[in-house]
Amino acid sequence: MTKLERYIKKKGGVLSGDLARYIERNQGVSNDAARKRIQRLTSPIHKLTGLFSGKKAFIYHADNYQNSEYFDDLVEAFKSDGKRCYSIINAIKYHHGLIPVDELPNYSISPVRLISGHMKFSSLIEKLKKHNLIRETREGEYGLNISIAEQAAPNFRHIKGIELSKKLILQHFETWSKNIGLVSFKKGKNNHIVGGFQFAFTAPTYIDGLIGYNNQQKKPGFLVADILIGNVTDEDAISFFIRKLAAIKASNPTLRLFPVLLVDGIGVKALNQLKSNGVLVASIKELYGKDYSDLIKNLINTVTNAGAILKTEPEKYLSLMSKLTKLIDGKTNNLRGDLFELAVGFYFGKYS
Repeated sequence: MTKLERYIKKKGGVLSGDLARYIERNQGVSNDAARKRIQRLTSPIHKLTGLFSGKKAFIYHADNYQNSEYFDDLVEAFKSDGKRCYSIINAIKYHHGLIPVDELPNYSISPVRLISGHMKFSSLIEKLKKHNLIRETREGEYGLNISIAEQAAPNFRHIKGIELSKKLILQHFETWSKNIGLVSFKKGKNNHIVGGFQFAFTAPTYIDGLIGYNNQQKKPGFLVADILIGNVTDEDAISFFIRKLAAIKASNPTLRLFPVLLVDGIGVKALNQLKSNGVLVASIKELYGKDYSDLIKNLINTVTNAGAILKTEPEKYLSLMSKLTKLIDGKTNNLRGDLFELAVGFYFGKYS
């Protein structure tokens, strides 16, 4: 085993650029010569390509393939030089280990439709599956390889509580945006594509300043919104939204957007970063009031602890459903149905 092979083996993996700099320092050769040496490396040294910026590769020793160190170093490499992969992994982590298949594209910086210079979301997902980084469950969710996941087993009830809360908030956001005349009536869509990228909620808007013209015909702008609740919302968590907007502006500069990020709390640095990029940060508490914010927290807590609550204090579950009916409009019918189904499932141990 050569000295270089031993160095690589000591690590879970290393980016080709970092390895080239190591060779430069230790062997006194030029960067070009170091890169050529890396190109000539053969088994037991292997390369993971096609996922990093600047044609970089992830170099690893066969003995480390897909062990915990390999995955740790690979995720760090994505964070610095593979942003599109990192956005997927980070989104699943933010959602506590599982996210519905139809929602994950919202948190990606890869377009759902083909845009020149970008890898499509579907192609990226296939690559991540191929390399055993993510998995698709039978229930229609994406999860992470256990070596990457932050918890050994996801808390399904907590995840379900957040999922239901997101649906409720987005329904109410659609109603609010219509009521103030911000968007066109009956044009709002969930998990919909604008500018090639998917958002949690979109709707055309004819507000002055967002309208364009095509052959003297009015061309609407778009309200585009995503949502982050139930976890720490910091700079890392919000980076996908800023990058997604930047990609749309670069590929479709005439498309006018009104970007909104719905949050239940946010760090100061993340807030300032969003504001400096022209994003409206909509705090759920400030937008809908304290009662609404408390209701959301209660919904998440009740679903998370539904098994115990239903068996010892079932009136709490009924009280929650009553509050939902009073505070929110008729669109909660589906949510109430979901809660009833969950109640039956939790009581009989289906989700225990």
